[in-house]
Amino acid sequence: MWGALVAGSCSFASAEPPGSPLLTPLGLVGHPTGTTPPPFSGGTADTGHVSLATLRGRVVLVNFWASWCLECRSEMPVLERLHRALGPRGLAVIGVNARESRRTVSRYASDLGLTFPLVTDPDGRIDTLLAEPAPRVEER
Repeated sequence: MWGALVAGSCSFASAEPPGSPLLTPLGLVGHPTGTTPPPFSGGTADTGHVSLATLRGRVVLVNFWASWCLECRSEMPVLERLHRALGPRGLAVIGVNARESRRTVSRYASDLGLTFPLVTDPDGRIDTLLAEPAPRVEER
């Protein structure tokens, strides 16, 4: 699957900059400054709700994954460590599951001890929305 640093309007003094030793091994794709991510929201496996709008001002790492993805199984613990280590400093880690049931997502999270929000996207709506190029906001 793939991950992206979706929104970053907080200071890098409070979160790891792209290219840092913690983020480099993940091969993340950062969007250029001024890029506006498409708004999305969704229910989580634990019956919560995540909205990109509520994360305004934080650096947001969105990872698309599926339980059948072998690479995802090894990267999820890394994302969990980032969530625990950098969450208090401004990083929000969000996992978006591609087209699987809430039960499958919950079982996977439990097996791996994941505590960051896992959004369920059973119809692929969020996946499609974030795969489209984001509009660029002109800076003044």
